[in-house]
Amino acid sequence: MPLTPEKAEIIDALIGDKTRFGFFKRYRMWKRRNSTRGVLEICLGSSPEWGEHLSALTFRAYGLRGCIYVLRKPPPRKSEWRFTVSSSRVVQDLSAYLSIGYNARTWAICPAMKEAKTETIRGLLRGYMDADGFAHSSNTRGVRDESVNGRGLREVAQLFSKLGIDSRLYRRRANRVWAVQITRKPNVMRYRWLVGFSLSHKKKALDTVCTLYK
Repeated sequence: MPLTPEKAEIIDALIGDKTRFGFFKRYRMWKRRNSTRGVLEICLGSSPEWGEHLSALTFRAYGLRGCIYVLRKPPPRKSEWRFTVSSSRVVQDLSAYLSIGYNARTWAICPAMKEAKTETIRGLLRGYMDADGFAHSSNTRGVRDESVNGRGLREVAQLFSKLGIDSRLYRRRANRVWAVQITRKPNVMRYRWLVGFSLSHKKKALDTVCTLYK
C-alpha cells in the first residue's frame, strides 16, 4: 500500500512515543491455542487529545479508529493516556517503513520516506514533533526536539531542509542528548505554516513564540 501523509504521521508518532509495535502472542481460551496479533500503541501523556487526532488519521488511512484509554498507575506514579490499534493488517503495512525491532537509539527514516512527496514529509515531521518536539520562548526562542539518537535527528534535520526550514543539530552537554533547533523568524514561521503541531497546548506555545518575533 502506498505511503500517504496520514501513514507518515502515524509512523513518526510511533518513533517518538511508541510503547508497543509488532506482532504479539495472544491466547484464545476457546480454541486452546496460541496466536499472534499486530498491535501498535502510543503513549499520549496526560491528555487524550492527541489520541483523537491519531484515531482520525488511522481511520483515513485504514478505515478503523483504534482505542483511547487511560492506564492507571499507583501513586506516586502518574496515570497516562494511550492510543492503541489491534490490527495485523495495519502493523504489516507500517512495518514496510519502520523496523519492528527499533528503539530510541536505533530508529531511522527509511529511504522511501526521504524521497516522499512534500505533503508526506510534512505529515511525517508533524507526527514526530507532536511526540517529542516543543516550542519555547527562552532567549533562543524557537522550536526544538531532543533525542539520544543523533543519526536519527540528523535525518529529521535533512527533512526540514527539504521544506526550506533551516535547523541546527548539536549535542547538549548538560544531559548528553542531541537536539535539533529551529530559530530565526523566517524558519519558525515556515515551520508553523508547513508543519506545526496537532496538540492545542503546543500550538499555543508556538503562537507565543511567533508573536515574540513580530
